[in-house]
Amino acid sequence: MNFTPISQASTAIQIHLAAAVMAILLFMVIMMLRRGSRLHKFTGRIWVAIIAITSISSFWISEINHFAGFSAIHLLSIFTLVNCVIGVRAIRRGKLRTHRNAMIGIAVGGLLIAGGLSFVPGRTLYHVFLAGV
Repeated sequence: MNFTPISQASTAIQIHLAAAVMAILLFMVIMMLRRGSRLHKFTGRIWVAIIAITSISSFWISEINHFAGFSAIHLLSIFTLVNCVIGVRAIRRGKLRTHRNAMIGIAVGGLLIAGGLSFVPGRTLYHVFLAGV
């Protein structure tokens, strides 16, 4: 592993990466908590805020520039932000299934798929974890 690419990356990438790592770790904690508990609700609120930071910070990252500084990966950020709103509104209205689906959509689309795409050759995490392999 070579962490130099992270230290040399833009502030947007550093913020994005830090928020994404926090979101992944907090998601694992939330999944171990009893649904509906005070701790689940509290950590869920923090998780949504961190996810929003992760998604919003991505709009200042343009390593892959397909259209006016954006790429198809940015569509996942929009998907994630929309699902944040849907999930929060759903739980406030007592629609547990909609809330669960929105949160799982964020985890799969926003963390798993987008995170996986971060390891494509040329991207920062590729250089950290895979370039020397």
